[in-house]
Amino acid sequence: MLELYLFQILNGLGLGMIYFLIAVGLTIIFGLLNFVNFAHGAFFLLGAYICYTVVSLTGNFWLSLLFAPLLVAALAWLIERLLIQRIYHLPHISDITLHSRH
Repeated sequence: MLELYLFQILNGLGLGMIYFLIAVGLTIIFGLLNFVNFAHGAFFLLGAYICYTVVSLTGNFWLSLLFAPLLVAALAWLIERLLIQRIYHLPHISDITLHSRH
């Protein structure tokens, strides 16, 4: 029974650390760029999916930890240069309501 509680505590701490990393990333992005980028969580999920796919295909966890962040960083850089950079000059409310204007 004690092992079950310990396991749940460790799971909660691990999940809390993941939430903390995502929240800190959003805070840093908004603080430094002065731009609301809600795609941060999507990039995190994409990195996890790429990591899982590389492990499934190769069986090498360390290769996936090397490959996934590089691929996600390259994709994020490309998206920032092609799409996000075009709306930096708009007010902050436009970051979240860009498509709902009438």
